[in-house]
Amino acid sequence: MKTDARTRYTKKIIRESFLSLLREKPLNRITVKEICERSEINRATFYRHYQDCFDLQAQLEADFAEKLRSALRSDNFKNIEVFYLHILDFLKKSGESCLPLLTARGAAFPTELFLSCQREALPLLARNCPQLDAETLNLLYHFISQGCSGLMSYWFQSGMKEPPETVAHFMTEAGNAVLEHYIHA
Repeated sequence: MKTDARTRYTKKIIRESFLSLLREKPLNRITVKEICERSEINRATFYRHYQDCFDLQAQLEADFAEKLRSALRSDNFKNIEVFYLHILDFLKKSGESCLPLLTARGAAFPTELFLSCQREALPLLARNCPQLDAETLNLLYHFISQGCSGLMSYWFQSGMKEPPETVAHFMTEAGNAVLEHYIHA
């Protein structure tokens, strides 16, 4: 369904106000009233688009995750390091607009991002480990993605100082160490 320009503008202002507030305080302390005041809209307008602050955050996260998955689908990755680098570059380019969203729930949202990219990542893992069955690959992906999302959370919270290439290389080396140990155990 196509939305008109006024609706897109209103949602944009609400989202920007919410992200601005999220930079200042935790989600559970943000109120609809504050978002409306900052957006210069009334509460009825807010509730026309969102149920509450948590719904707004969930929609922002879903939109962000879909943009990431879409960006990942547009590339054919030669290896897992390029895959990680693509994710990190996307996040770095999103920068200030996504940082409050990525850090608001600790490692929960980065973990969800990695798990949502499973369809794109599992073929890379299978190519590197053809001797492993699908269930084992799935378990290993979940295990490795938890470590990667934790590292990614740390990277966000420390201001993304390390270049994405360095972080992607570390993720790859750590993941490869897990795979090597598992395969040769």
